[in-house]
Amino acid sequence: MVSIRNNELISAQKAFKDELIRSGIDMFKSMIRENKTIYAISPEYGIPVVLNNCNSGIYGEVKREWIELVNEFLIKVGVV
Repeated sequence: MVSIRNNELISAQKAFKDELIRSGIDMFKSMIRENKTIYAISPEYGIPVVLNNCNSGIYGEVKREWIELVNEFLIKVGVV
């Protein structure tokens, strides 16, 4: 999970990501933004973020990020 401000990683995380890339460490391209509000209310309703009916705004963005990560994972393990 990453912290995003103004549609970019915060500087400390950007520097860390750049260092991982320079080191040649294999990592996912997909990133999941940290959002305490979204993740906090999911257990309250018993519904994971990706199954929530809301598809607009920040909810939609977070859902798309999770879907991208899952798809990338499936490709890496050879399922897709």
